[in-house]
Amino acid sequence: MSKKGSLVIISGFSGAGKGTVVKELMKNYECYALSISATTRNPRPGEENGREQMALAQYMAGMGFSNSGLGLVHAMAHSLGAIYNMAHGIANAVLLPHVLAYNLEVLPEWKIKKAAVAMGAGEEKYSLISAIRDLAKEVGIPTSLKELSVKREDFYKLSEVAFSDANTTGNPRKTSVKEIWEIFEKAY
Repeated sequence: MSKKGSLVIISGFSGAGKGTVVKELMKNYECYALSISATTRNPRPGEENGREQMALAQYMAGMGFSNSGLGLVHAMAHSLGAIYNMAHGIANAVLLPHVLAYNLEVLPEWKIKKAAVAMGAGEEKYSLISAIRDLAKEVGIPTSLKELSVKREDFYKLSEVAFSDANTTGNPRKTSVKEIWEIFEKAY
């Protein structure tokens, strides 16, 4: 599978995974995290189904989200959207490697390995984070909050908003305003 086919599912993959639909997705991960390359934007002859594959992957991710809850990535992205009017997908993409690193110690190792392998990154758990960062760079997504003109002096307010967001309760690792602030700092 192409690395580019993985980003849509990875965000939900790093969450709590409580729902049965999510468990089924994880069993059949490669079947649903279909190859979504640049052809989804500019299909070449013979690759017209790229957009359909993107829609299917988004649909499957949505099923996973609605059955398991989201988590800290989305809570933090909501705070950036509320305070900076930032696009939710961009905020998630910038924050995902940092929140995944924060959650890594409590996530089942098999999930991390399966996601890393699906992205072509091998089986090392930290290789998944590198693969996500590489993918973001490859598709032109900013890699830091600084690039998005987020101000450090807003981190505490952003952290408070994220901590009070309903999605924070779905995070696999319990957190605090201080720990969220530290993640914003690392994402800067």
